[in-house]
Amino acid sequence: MQNPIVIKPIVTQFDSIPALHEGLKLYPQSFIDTTPSKENGILGTTRTGIKKTAPIVIQPSLVESFRASFQSLLESRGNYSADISVATYAIDIKIIECTIVEKSSGLSQTMTATMKVEVTIAPPLDNSQTRTFTVAGQNATTSMDTSKYAERIMRDTFANICSEIVKVINKI
Repeated sequence: MQNPIVIKPIVTQFDSIPALHEGLKLYPQSFIDTTPSKENGILGTTRTGIKKTAPIVIQPSLVESFRASFQSLLESRGNYSADISVATYAIDIKIIECTIVEKSSGLSQTMTATMKVEVTIAPPLDNSQTRTFTVAGQNATTSMDTSKYAERIMRDTFANICSEIVKVINKI
């Protein structure tokens, strides 16, 4: 195996993500990674030559990269609460699945990033109104060499997951 392809897919642009309701404040309480990548950061592998592959490694960790992306979204929209006592909701996110798979077909490759999270949201002092939902997202690209697109594909998948979380929260 070759040297790893290191990706840093933290989302910083939120133009395509819908806004949360005005005045809604979220306190990101916990982010948990239950994927196999939590041990070594490897999300998948990519072909780097004839019969040569390299691991795709996320840095910082998957959970820290997604936390930074989601918190940055909330901060940019004025929906972040650093204090649970003034938050509308406390939110817990469990990353259930996160992989990058590359498939070759003839002269081209298709790289697909897949992510699935379980979100639990509740008023900070009232667990009787807890809601839990699952969100899944995927992004792919096809090219002669997809290795250089791994970071963008994962970042776009993070943005897709953030967007879906916002859509569900807006319906609550």
